[in-house]
Amino acid sequence: MSNLSVFVFESQEVRFVGTPDKPEWIANDVCIILDIDTSIAVNGRKRRR
Repeated sequence: MSNLSVFVFESQEVRFVGTPDKPEWIANDVCIILDIDTSIAVNGRKRRR
């Protein structure tokens, strides 16, 4: 497995493993940048608070 690397997109850090040619992005980081509630994206339900 490759080491964790960091890519900066619009001043937000996005972590990934793999290579720059074949990255595997950390879903939580991508969801934060796209303003997607990760709990809805993963299981279709909002988190209980």
